Amino acid sequence: MKLFENSFAPTPTPSQKWLELNQDERFNIVSEELVNSKFENLIVISRVLENGQVYVSLTDIIPSSQRGTLLLDFEALLKHKIDLSINVWCEPLGDKNSLRKLRGIHIKGVVN
Repeated sequence: MKLFENSFAPTPTPSQKWLELNQDERFNIVSEELVNSKFENLIVISRVLENGQVYVSLTDIIPSSQRGTLLLDFEALLKHKIDLSINVWCEPLGDKNSLRKLRGIHIKGVVN
């Protein structure tokens, strides 16, 4: 079935060049690509791992309908410019709803 054809493709592994870089070098290379891109004011690099995972945070609240495309476009840029093994992960945001924080509700256990 063509729909799932790519799900069986092997996952790219980091190149030897990527593996030889230290943590700071990998972070700097990814950061340089961010600075020179349209994503510069939207994304902040959190951490870059040896296995190709790049963790980012968003600088603003972006609707989910746009967030996925934004992250995939940034990932495609990094794959094209740096290494095919790179994949981008968005750091989860904490609950920023101030009203929920003010309710003072504390759950200690199941109430029957």
